[in-house]
Amino acid sequence: MLKTLLAITALAVCATICTGCPSCPYDAACQGNTLHTCWVGVDQIAGDPAETWNECEGVNPVCQTIDDRNAQCVINSDRTCGDALEAFCENGTVVSCVQGFQVAEDCVGHGNACAVVESVARCAMEPPVSCDDSHRNRCEGHSVIKCVHGYEKARDCEVDYGPSGLCTEYDTEQGASAYCVDR
Repeated sequence: MLKTLLAITALAVCATICTGCPSCPYDAACQGNTLHTCWVGVDQIAGDPAETWNECEGVNPVCQTIDDRNAQCVINSDRTCGDALEAFCENGTVVSCVQGFQVAEDCVGHGNACAVVESVARCAMEPPVSCDDSHRNRCEGHSVIKCVHGYEKARDCEVDYGPSGLCTEYDTEQGASAYCVDR
């Protein structure tokens, strides 16, 4: 009897954890041109959904439903693609295929350029500077300079936080690093 009760309790806990957000029946969904995202975490186990929403704008201005649980911001609903599509540069962005639709990453807005390096389109600082695992994030003005896929890439803190965005440096056991903050 005790084993049966424990098994039922374990199944109930697993069902709660596995279903994610009880009042949020999707991982991501479009409501108009707004992308709503449901996050699974400790609060959702207790039934309190964690949901964020972002207006689809900029280089990916269209909210596109993928299936009954997923959606994303895309360039245009007509720009579909397959896995064979290799990323390419277009108007200062890197365009790649994500879940069957072309999605752009803005390079210029963060202080980078779209560059084809070693036959791969990527956002990188101009000119592209190679880096490795020993690279530590650093500040240059209000931008964080980090190593992404072997090349330095800038992240303009003011793009993320507006005029109050600030790059700040700090020390870690591995050496100096930097990140964006909202002052």
